[in-house]
This record gives sequence, C-alpha cells and structure tokens, in this order.
Amino acid sequence: MTKIPNPTWRKSRHQIWLMMRFTTILMLAFSLHLSAKSSAQQVSIKGKQISVEQFIREIHRQTGYQFFFNDALLKMHPSLKTCR
Repeated sequence: MTKIPNPTWRKSRHQIWLMMRFTTILMLAFSLHLSAKSSAQQVSIKGKQISVEQFIREIHRQTGYQFFFNDALLKMHPSLKTCR
C-alpha cells in the first residue's frame, strides 16, 4: 500500500515558510532603520568663511569624531565658504 501525498500539508508548509521569510525581512528592515536613526547627528557651524582646520575642530568638538589629515591639504584649501 502506497501513501498518497497530502497537498494541503505541502501548501501549509509553503505558507509557513513565506511567513517566516516575511518576518525576517521585516525585522531586518526595522533594525536597520533604528540603527540609522540612532547614529544621525546634527552639526551646526556658523561663519561665512572659515578655515578647514576650524571646520574640522568644530566637527570634533560637537561630535567627538577624530580626523587624520595631511597639513599639505590644509595649505591647498585654506578656507571654506559656508552657506545656509
């Protein structure tokens, strides 16, 4: 005697697999959104024309980020124009 496959079981298994896949994608999307939102910062710099060094120092003061650069680059671009 041979067993006849149950088509409803196969359909149910497929629906469970799709639901697990959808849940995984949804959780990944939410975690990426929260990660991007938590690392965003706002930096405010005032002044019409400031030096690149002042610009970098102000970003460091407000965010704590460290910058490594070559002094020759500062001489090539002595100042920045900021706009609103």
